[in-house]
Amino acid sequence: MSKASKKRACPAVRHEITPAECGEGRGRKYACPAHCLFSPFAPANYTQLLELEAAVDKESLARLDQEAPDRAALAREIQRASREKSPHTLHALIVWRLFHSTDASGRTCAQRWEQAGFPGLKNDGRVLMRGKMGLRLALLEVQRVLDSEQVEVVDLLDAEPKPFIIRDRGFASSAARFSCGLTWTYATPHYHRLSGLAILLQEIPSWEPQAVVAEVVRHLGGPTEEGPMRRWLSEHFTRFQEALTAVGLERRRLMFANLDAKFGKAVYELRRPFAECCKILDQVEDVDEDDLAEGEEQEGFANARVWFASEQDKELLTPVTAGAQPVLGRVLMAQSHWRLETMGAEKMAILRQRFEQQMGDRVRFTGERLDDLAQSLAEKDPKADPALVPPRLLENPNLIRMFSSRVPAPIAAKSKAEMEGEAFAAMDREFLDNPVPALDGHTPREAARDPALRPKLIRLMKDRIRSRDERNLETGFNHDADWMLRELGLNEILFDPPPAGRTPRTFRPAATETDDQGDLEGDDDDETVALPMDPTLPPAPPLPDRPFTADKLQERLRAAVEEHELAADAISALEAVGCTLIDDVFEVTVGLVEDDRFPLLVPLLIEIWHVFVPAGTRGFNLTRADLRVAILRDADALSKALGQHTEKAFERYLESGPQPELARIMLGQLLEGAKLLPKKPAPATEKLGILGTVLRAVIDELDRANRPS
Repeated sequence: MSKASKKRACPAVRHEITPAECGEGRGRKYACPAHCLFSPFAPANYTQLLELEAAVDKESLARLDQEAPDRAALAREIQRASREKSPHTLHALIVWRLFHSTDASGRTCAQRWEQAGFPGLKNDGRVLMRGKMGLRLALLEVQRVLDSEQVEVVDLLDAEPKPFIIRDRGFASSAARFSCGLTWTYATPHYHRLSGLAILLQEIPSWEPQAVVAEVVRHLGGPTEEGPMRRWLSEHFTRFQEALTAVGLERRRLMFANLDAKFGKAVYELRRPFAECCKILDQVEDVDEDDLAEGEEQEGFANARVWFASEQDKELLTPVTAGAQPVLGRVLMAQSHWRLETMGAEKMAILRQRFEQQMGDRVRFTGERLDDLAQSLAEKDPKADPALVPPRLLENPNLIRMFSSRVPAPIAAKSKAEMEGEAFAAMDREFLDNPVPALDGHTPREAARDPALRPKLIRLMKDRIRSRDERNLETGFNHDADWMLRELGLNEILFDPPPAGRTPRTFRPAATETDDQGDLEGDDDDETVALPMDPTLPPAPPLPDRPFTADKLQERLRAAVEEHELAADAISALEAVGCTLIDDVFEVTVGLVEDDRFPLLVPLLIEIWHVFVPAGTRGFNLTRADLRVAILRDADALSKALGQHTEKAFERYLESGPQPELARIMLGQLLEGAKLLPKKPAPATEKLGILGTVLRAVIDELDRANRPS
C-alpha cells in the first residue's frame, strides 16, 4: 500500500493529511465541519463524543485531587456531598472546584491545568476541556424537540435569548415544549451539551421563570445582575434548589388549605321495605342507575345509583368535559341500610339535604364520616423552612376544586385515544371563550387582542402546551393543542410538536449518577453506569411487540420458579452472571422501603427479571438513576389513580404500563405474600402501595431496557 493511500481527505483544508496530522490538529488547527467523518465532535460521531467525555471527566477529577492543597480534606468534602439527599450537591461541588473557585492569582483549577498544557489529555480531550471551561448555568426553556438526539432551547437568563441546540438522547426522549430547568451547559464545536441534573421550575401563575429565579436569589441575598447572578448560582446551586423546593411545598400547603377534599360517607337505616325505597328514589329526575365497584358487593350492597347535579349547581359542579354530566354523589343500596358517598363537605351537605327531602321518614340518619384527604396529603409533605421562601412567590396560590362527571358512552366504538382527544378538544374550545382569572377575567380570545394582557396569555398558553406535550409523552397519544395558538395568533410561540412515538427513557434533562471512578458529569442516557452482564451468554430473546399474554407469562414464571427452589440460590445465580437488579433496587429504595419489608420484593424481582431474561441468557441491567426516576414517576401515577376513588381509575393505572398483565400478577403475589409475614402484621395499604410501585417501575424499566433503542 502506498504512503499516499494512508492519508485521509480533510474537508477543512480541502486536501489530504495524515491521520497523525488530523488527530493533533482537528478542532484546533483545523476547523472541522459538521460533516467531517473523523471528528468526534461531528453529530454523526456522537457516541465517540460520549466516550471522550467519560475519559476527560476521569482525568478532570484526577487533576482536581492532584492539585488540592489538602487532599484528605477534599476527599471528606466530596464524601459529605455524596451522602446528601439532594442529587445536585456532589455535581455542584465539583463544578465549583474545577471551573469557578480561584486561587490567589485568580486562576481556577481548569485554567492552571490548561496553562500546564493539559497533561493526560490528547488533542480531542483538550478541545473538549476548553469547551467545558465555558460551562455556565443557564435557565433553559425548550422550544422544539428536533429528533431523537437534538432539542432546541433558549437561555432565559440572557438579555436577548437566542435559540441553540442541545444534543442529548435522554433529554430529547422526555422534553416537552416550554418546560424550564436551571442547569449547566457548555459548547462543543457543533452543538451544546448538558452537565448535571436540572432544577425544574414549577409553574407559578403570573411569574415568568426568569423572574422566579431572580426573586429567589434576591431573597437569599444574592445579586440579580446576569453575570454575578450566574456565578452566585454556581456557588449556591444546592441552596437555591432547597429554596425552590420550599416554595413548592409552601404553595402546595396553601393549595391544600383551600381544597375541599373531604371524602364523605353518610349512612341511613331503611324504615320501609327495600323495594318501596328504591321506587321513591328512582322518581328523582337527576338519579340514574350505576354499577357497583369491586368490593362494594362484598360489603352487602345490591344496587347503586348516581345522583347528578341539577341546574342550580352549575357554578359548584362545572363538568370537565363538554357533554358530561356533573355528579353530586352516589347512593349504595343494601337491604337494611343505604350509604351516600361524595367528595367535598359542601357536596355532602347538598346530597344529604336532597336525599332526605326525597325519602322522608322512610330512612333514618345513623351517622356520617368525613375524611379530609387534603389534610392527610399535606401531613405527609416535609416541612419547608419558611426563611427560604420569598413571600411574593406565595401570592395567588393554586386553587383546585374537586368534582366528577359522567360522559355518555359513544354510539360508535371509539378508541381510548379518540375519546380522550375529543374530550381535550372540547375543553380547549370552551377554554378559549370563557373568562380566566389569570387574564383578569377576560377570555383568551379577548386577551390575544389586548397588548397589556398578551404577555399573560403567552405564559398561560406555554403552560398549557407543555402540559399537553407531557400528557402525550406519558400516554403515547398525539393530541394536538397547537390549533389554539394559531386561532389566537400567538405565532411567536408556535413551534412544531415533538416527534410522535417517543419512548421516554427518563424525566430528567441529564443523569447525575456517578460510577466507581467518580465521573464528573452525569452520563448521557445512552451510557449505563450499571455493571455489564456476562458477555459469553447469548442475548435474551427479543420481546414481542405486544404485551405478554397471561399464558406466556405463566410459562416464563413457571420456568423461573422451577430453576431454583430457594431465593438465596436464585440470587446467587443472578449475581454469578452479572445481574445487579436486587442490589440496585435495594439501594434506590433506602428510606422508602423498610428493611424488614424488602424481602417481600426479592422473589418477585427475581420472577420479573426472568420474564424478560430467561435463565441462561443475557439481558440489560438498569442504572440506579433510571430506577429512582421510574419509581417516583410510578408513585405519582398511582397517587393520581387512587385519588379518583374508582376501580376504573386503578385499572387505567395498571393498563398504562407496557406489561399490564405482569403488573397484575406481581401485585397479586405481593398481596398474598404480605399476609404470610411473620411476627409483624401485614403492611398498611399505603406501604403496600409503595412496594407495588417499585415492582411496576422495575417492570416498565426492564421492558424499556430490553427493547432495541
